[in-house]
Amino acid sequence: MNNYKQIIESKFDYSSNYYDSVASVQKTVADTLVSKLLMVNPLTNEKKENFLLKYTKNIISKCVSKFSNQEFFNQKDIRKRVILDLGTGTGYVPETLSKSHPDAIYILNDISGKMLDICKKKFVNNIDNNFQFLHCDMFNLINQSVELLEKKEIINSSNKIYSNIINNKYSNSNTINTNSNSNTINTNSNSNTINTSQIIIDNNNQYPVNKITVDYCDVITSSLSFQWVENLYQIIENCHEISNNFAFATLLENTFMKWYNLIKEYDHNIILPNYPNVFDLIKFCFRISKFNLNQDKNHNNSRFYYWVMDFPVYFNDLQSFIEYLNKLSGCAVPNEKFYHKKSISYNNLKEFMKAEKNKPIKLYYKVFFGIFTKE
Repeated sequence: MNNYKQIIESKFDYSSNYYDSVASVQKTVADTLVSKLLMVNPLTNEKKENFLLKYTKNIISKCVSKFSNQEFFNQKDIRKRVILDLGTGTGYVPETLSKSHPDAIYILNDISGKMLDICKKKFVNNIDNNFQFLHCDMFNLINQSVELLEKKEIINSSNKIYSNIINNKYSNSNTINTNSNSNTINTNSNSNTINTSQIIIDNNNQYPVNKITVDYCDVITSSLSFQWVENLYQIIENCHEISNNFAFATLLENTFMKWYNLIKEYDHNIILPNYPNVFDLIKFCFRISKFNLNQDKNHNNSRFYYWVMDFPVYFNDLQSFIEYLNKLSGCAVPNEKFYHKKSISYNNLKEFMKAEKNKPIKLYYKVFFGIFTKE
């Protein structure tokens, strides 16, 4: 982990003690993202395995009446949806989504172990133990997962060709097993499930921090966390590639613009955060969605939906706003490029604080909601 990411981790470890007390907008955005996702795809369509099990059970029950009251199939064998939440923080997205989908398997990721500690407490009473936690950098997690799946596809293709030549049929066990010392996922080609036996949190609250990957997911979500990654467009494309449904919310340019304009009055050399332009982001998302339509014959109904919304926040004075930022993210800087740029000088900051000290301030989060679905 580089220095910037270590700083981000330490900042959010610090703010974990205060985050839930100030993150009302973050909670609202997460709830909105889940609402939009379920509007686009309710995620209630039964998997084929689920349907076949129930159909077969009904037929047997009708034909063999004396067994009609017996349970022929263990419901735990039914294929469950796998939902990966990136940058989960204290768990706002799964907290909301699990209310309508309690039987899904939730993989919750964050760079801050202390955020995950708080998140874990919210689901400690989950009797099915279907919440698992990944303490790692989301950008590396997704990149490594894409690389693993690409290798898997190459190996599977090679195995099928070889098997077809030798046995005149395709192999049914195209499984790759990566380095046994790393926390990777078993990727059986006949199942899109995630084998998380190596990444479940242990009883000592120790999270794995080695090279971790996930397999193809039913759903990937991320709410207001992508501003912390080094390449927004790459992680969007990669998440889209390894999921059936991908829902994200991210900040747009002009977020807190009034604040930055005030600062620039006192220091013209200040560099603004590099949030994406809304039109560039829309164009990019439609491009990769269209590419998927042309390339993926198994998902010929891929679609992309988006919304742009403003979320206001009010502060009685500048000091209240500074305290808010500190509790929210430890005043962490939103991306690595911005971190290395010039910040406001101490003298200019002192002058700025004195002039704006007792003035109320109203700011806006500019939020982009994007949803890809292949179902």
